[in-house]
Amino acid sequence: MADGVKREVTSAAALNDVRRMLGWSGYAGGQAVIKLLIERDIPANFDVTDDAHAARHARIALDAIIATQGKMHWICTYATDDRKLFGLVVVENEEVIEAYVRNAGIEGSVRIHRVIRTLDPALAAPRP
Repeated sequence: MADGVKREVTSAAALNDVRRMLGWSGYAGGQAVIKLLIERDIPANFDVTDDAHAARHARIALDAIIATQGKMHWICTYATDDRKLFGLVVVENEEVIEAYVRNAGIEGSVRIHRVIRTLDPALAAPRP
């Protein structure tokens, strides 16, 4: 894949090799990591379609993540049409989220969902 050639992953071992290569093995530096979805309402004064608003809110989130000193990594956030934000993060432990929520100033408006499994096209069984 690194050479730009698209290849079909045909075995669990090969899939695990790809995930390790991409850093998605479920471990960071030999330590198990926890994936979480952070759900919250979009603040009334936040227009997610406005680049300046998005940049300001991303800066607040990033500064709160930096304060965790490498114990939290932000993968991405989805904004939905029902005015919700769903952020996918990886943390060393769930206590890190408490510090992040406090530093980001979003207490009281957050629901945390622990990711138990990622489902993606690479999991598809071979065609019969």
